[in-house]
Amino acid sequence: MDEEIGKAAGVVWHYLDGHGASAVSAVKKGSRLAEPLFFMALGWLAREHKLELVQGKRGLQVSLRGR
Repeated sequence: MDEEIGKAAGVVWHYLDGHGASAVSAVKKGSRLAEPLFFMALGWLAREHKLELVQGKRGLQVSLRGR
């Protein structure tokens, strides 16, 4: 399962690298990952301090840290 989550984290990372800061819902849709796997991937990247999460007026925004 770790390998599957790691690959999903790579998909999310590449999406954010190409699109910049995005709504979590947009990243989920764009990544085409199943919901549980998508949120595990977000958690993986957050745990590695690779994400910046900001609560906006219209929902949660996510971006790669330092970009």
